[in-house]
Amino acid sequence: MQENAAPARKEVSGRGKFLAFGIIGIGLIVSIFIEKFGAPESHRNIPYILAGAVVLAIGIPMAFYRKPVR
Repeated sequence: MQENAAPARKEVSGRGKFLAFGIIGIGLIVSIFIEKFGAPESHRNIPYILAGAVVLAIGIPMAFYRKPVR
């Protein structure tokens, strides 16, 4: 008899996690440079840059770097 097999789980691979940390790091570096060298008017964009980096760091690996787990 065949048992009900649960659908295969998928996790983000190691390369995807590395990419996510890289995206977060680049967003952080950009925000530091804006704070250090940017105009005072551009400081209000830092939260949006960091939020965009978080969204990209979650979205890109979840879309392209997933592998099935047994």
